[in-house]
Amino acid sequence: PEPAPSEVPGLGGGFEVPGLGPDTSGYAEVREASPDGRRERESSPKPQPTAEELALSTTIPAPHSKQRTKYFIIKSYSAENVTTSLRRGIWATQKQNEQIFNDAFLDTPRVVMIFSINGSRHFQGYARMTSLIQPRRMDRNTDFGGDVTKWGSSFTLSWERVGSVQFNETDHIRNPLAEGLPLTRARDGQEVTEKIGEELCRLVDLHSIPISPDIEFPVTEAE
Repeated sequence: PEPAPSEVPGLGGGFEVPGLGPDTSGYAEVREASPDGRRERESSPKPQPTAEELALSTTIPAPHSKQRTKYFIIKSYSAENVTTSLRRGIWATQKQNEQIFNDAFLDTPRVVMIFSINGSRHFQGYARMTSLIQPRRMDRNTDFGGDVTKWGSSFTLSWERVGSVQFNETDHIRNPLAEGLPLTRARDGQEVTEKIGEELCRLVDLHSIPISPDIEFPVTEAE
């Protein structure tokens, strides 16, 4: 039998971080559920949003894909950037990934991002994408460190688990969406199959620690 959504890693609700809330849902827009349980766009006209509201808006699309969740590997430039993501509920990716993530967000009910800090040889946790990525209105994104000219617009996400998983725990996993390469060789923005995504999230769950605003990455000496 198929597990209930709450039993599938990456499909449950986010953890509430004191002072932040579960989804940074100040940005989220609540919509009424239709009889079949899906959330739908409202048909009534709305005032034109400001540039700031547009950048932080959350769109909850009606899914077109039968796949429940899409999973992506996120390779972070630094531990500091992942700490910023956790505390502020935002992320910014390389520009070439933006359309891929937006398409996934519009096509499936959930998009889960599994983080790995470059050079750590670990996965650090996973978060759910909660807004579309809007066109950037500045020459550079100053929310994150590194080569700021590479980053696109910041978008919102909700961290669901933090847990340190060593790469050697995933040596047996090969990704058919990347010519069968191991997860340890995944590039930033690489999609993995739903089955692999769920398995990797379960590994994170086994090593999970409580999420709090004072977490700083890396969270273990091995990282």
